[in-house]
Amino acid sequence: MAAVAVAEFQRARSLLGTDRNASIDILHSIVKRDIQDCDEEAVRVKEQSILELGGLLAKTGQAAELGGLLKYVRPFLNSISKAKAARLVRSLLDLFLDMEAATGQEVELCLECIEWAKAEKRTFLRQALEARLISLYFDTKCYQEALQLGSQLLQELKKMDDKALLVEVQLLESKTYHALSNLP
Repeated sequence: MAAVAVAEFQRARSLLGTDRNASIDILHSIVKRDIQDCDEEAVRVKEQSILELGGLLAKTGQAAELGGLLKYVRPFLNSISKAKAARLVRSLLDLFLDMEAATGQEVELCLECIEWAKAEKRTFLRQALEARLISLYFDTKCYQEALQLGSQLLQELKKMDDKALLVEVQLLESKTYHALSNLP
């Protein structure tokens, strides 16, 4: 099973330069395939396929498909470690948000990912996604939402030991206050 997936993944990577659509189709088939949790090689190939497919969809400007991929892989994320799942979610969401496709679904998708992280009790992922949402609110000039979420997150982060995220949220809050010309 894993050997077939590895061969297909290699074929998809070799087709990247010549036929992106065929490569996307092959990666879709690998991602949609059910795998055994105990087969580490198959899990690794599926993780790589998800990231590769996300990158391809972002390069080709297929925002709706990338958003759908993020929702589709959630059951698979429950079967891998929380750190790997968090990395995959953050990577796919960053690809989606960095596309600047202006689909209007950026905030909605980010909120859905935050709700999923809450439901799965993945606190650190939720906090990182909320920081990304604050940045998104700032970029879309939704300053009040950014400040409201930022103040909640700051209270939480001060109790935790994630200094880097704390500083990032404080910086976003300062940028928001500056944009409002409401300097303390």
